[in-house]
Amino acid sequence: MPVGTSGVHRHLYPSAGACSEQIRLFVGEVIRSQPGTVQGLESEHEDILVINSSRAGYADAGSQ
Repeated sequence: MPVGTSGVHRHLYPSAGACSEQIRLFVGEVIRSQPGTVQGLESEHEDILVINSSRAGYADAGSQ
């Protein structure tokens, strides 16, 4: 997947029932990252935690 191409994008609910809170998950491939750091544009109020993981690990987690 080229850099900048959308990857997995899901809306997840952290608990069942009347909870309307959503977690949005964006997964993409980048050329370089700094694992464990928080990145993003300050002007957009982004706080993106960088995590390195394999694509296979996320595919397996989504099937549960």
